[in-house]
Amino acid sequence: MMSIWSPGSWFASFRVVAVLALVALAGASYACGGASEDLTPVDGADESARRVEAVDPIAEADADWPGHVTQILELIRIDDGILQLRFAILNHGPEGTVTSLEALGSAPGDEGTVADVHLVDPEGTKKYFVLRDAEGRALCSRDLEPLASGGRVELWARFPAPADDVASIDVYVPRAPAFVGVPIPPRSPTVSR
Repeated sequence: MMSIWSPGSWFASFRVVAVLALVALAGASYACGGASEDLTPVDGADESARRVEAVDPIAEADADWPGHVTQILELIRIDDGILQLRFAILNHGPEGTVTSLEALGSAPGDEGTVADVHLVDPEGTKKYFVLRDAEGRALCSRDLEPLASGGRVELWARFPAPADDVASIDVYVPRAPAFVGVPIPPRSPTVSR
């Protein structure tokens, strides 16, 4: 019988422990949000977008940029008083086409963000702007980079939530037509990001 400390068994044991650690880490990541993870930057890191599990869009439309499509992926109540929008922009333009996304955040201090995206409740006649942190930074995707042909970027923004009885809202993404009547599902008691 081989001792656990023999060179051959030690390496095999190490591999088993390493695999188990990776499985546990992956499981913890999934349990903490995984495919539908919180999209805010972690530990102060700025990220323009995170790749998340592919979702069928709620709505999509051709953008003002030739060959581009804007998709609404998700609009959900994530906490009391907060609504989160996830959307994507796809560049189906000719090869070599690179599109600047600076139109999505054009005010001073908002360059490289999607802070110009907004929501409108036409019945309540109220316009909702992207939330801001204590330092005035927009709570949305930031550090946007140009989008090359064949590329796709998923973006997010957080807004003050309308009243609970508002079941749909209009979404305005610069350079895309208005997305009218985007449904807001009721808040699930388990959703909190």
